[in-house]
This record gives sequence, C-alpha cells and structure tokens, in this order.
Amino acid sequence: MDRGRIFQRRDGRNIFRVTRIFNLVYFTEFINSEYEIELLESNELSDSGLLVLFKIKPKKDQHLPYFSIRFDENVNALDVDIANTTSNIKKLFTAERGGYYGHHSTKISDSPRFFEVKIKIPKIDICLLHVTFNVSHGHDPALFQ
Repeated sequence: MDRGRIFQRRDGRNIFRVTRIFNLVYFTEFINSEYEIELLESNELSDSGLLVLFKIKPKKDQHLPYFSIRFDENVNALDVDIANTTSNIKKLFTAERGGYYGHHSTKISDSPRFFEVKIKIPKIDICLLHVTFNVSHGHDPALFQ
C-alpha cells in the first residue's frame, strides 16, 4: 500500500480518511435478468485507496461489462466504474454519453447517507438501486511513529 498517497495530503500532512464501510444495505428496485449483485467479503480500503461496496456482474455472458460501485470520499458520493470493456466505452460511460449512464449516482440524503444508483448501457437498463451505509474513519498508525 502506498501509505503516503493514501493517508497523506500532497503537502505531507497526515489525514484521517474513510477506511471501511459497514451497515451496507441496498434496495433493488430493478436489476436486469442478465445481472446479479456480488457483495464483497471486505468493504475496507484497498491497497489502491478505493472503497468498493459491491459489484454488479453478468450471471452467464462473460462478454457483458460489469460494474464496481465505490465510495468517493472526496465528494461524498458513490461512483460506478465499468469494466470488461474497451477504453473508449469506459470513456463514454464516465462521460455518460452515447447511451451510457450511471457513472455518478444521485445523492438523496446526507444523513442518513442514501444514494440512488441507476446504470444503463445502449439498449439495456442494468439496474436501479437505493443504497445506504455507514463509514468508519481512521489513519495509518505507521505514519505517526
């Protein structure tokens, strides 16, 4: 883990940050029959500094894209990343153009933390979910030695 990048500001000051998610609850309004939700064993900060809550993966057709739903602490939002596809499609999804939608969730409430996640790709509605969770803040003790 790059401790400096994850637990320090650019000016070198130590920071507390969200280190894990707990009490994750999602309400499925709709999910495409080709997809399923995969909960993760751990909702802790990854070595790359990402906090992934869960994934939406194809049930059978492994050529379909899958999606990672992650918490973006900097803007207190859920972001969705598309995978198993080309870099051009990733750019379209991130920009929400060309029939791709869902990179940014809709924040319904700050307290309690509550989001709407709506994902679409051309000609296919993937899902509509409502997600709530709590966060735990921490720091890397090694930085204070």
